Amino acid sequence: MSAGLLLAVTNTFAVASALVTPWIAHRLGDVRVAVLGAVLLAGIGLAGLLFDPRHVDTLWAVLLGCGQGATISLALMVMVLRSSNQDEAMALSGMAQGVGYLIAAVGPTLVGALYDVAHNWSLPLAVLLALLVLQAGAGCLAARDRPVTAAAGRVPAPEPSRSNRGRPTAVRPSTRREDEGVFFRKAAGSRWSGTPW
Repeated sequence: MSAGLLLAVTNTFAVASALVTPWIAHRLGDVRVAVLGAVLLAGIGLAGLLFDPRHVDTLWAVLLGCGQGATISLALMVMVLRSSNQDEAMALSGMAQGVGYLIAAVGPTLVGALYDVAHNWSLPLAVLLALLVLQAGAGCLAARDRPVTAAAGRVPAPEPSRSNRGRPTAVRPSTRREDEGVFFRKAAGSRWSGTPW
C-alpha cells in the first residue's frame, strides 16, 4: 500500500479512536489504564513499521492510528479530570496546550533531521518508540485521581453560589465522584457542573 493510503488509514482510525476512547476510559474507571493502552497500541504500530514494514503495513497503520487518536482524546480529558472548577480547567488547558503544541511543533523537523542523518526511517522510528516511554510516564502521572490544587498542596477555594435569595454564599467544591467515574468535579449550587460521557 502506498504511503498516502497508509496515512489515510492512520488518520481514519485515529478519528474513530478519539471518539470512543473517553467512553472506554469511563467504563474502565481508571484513566491510567486507558493511557497505557493507548501507548501500547502506538508502540506496537511503530515497532511493526520499524521491524516489518512491508508485510502487514496496514495493520501497523491501524494500530498506530488507534493509539494516536486515543492519546489526544485522553490528553484533553485529563485537563478536565485534574481541575476542580472552570477557572482551573481554563488555566490548565491553556498551559498544557500552549506548551504541548510548542513541543509538538519541533516533532516534524526533528524526525526529518534524523532521517537526513540515517538516510532511512529506522532511527526516527526508534526515537519515537523511546519517546513513548516518557509519554507513558507523564500520562500516568497526569491521570492520577486528584485535582491540580491537591497535587500542589493547596485547598480549592470556595466558589460563590447564588442562593439564599440572591446573596452569594461560599460553597466548597465536592470531591465525590458521581456516576461511577464522572469526569467533571462539581461544586454544589454553582455553575460548574459535569456531564458523564
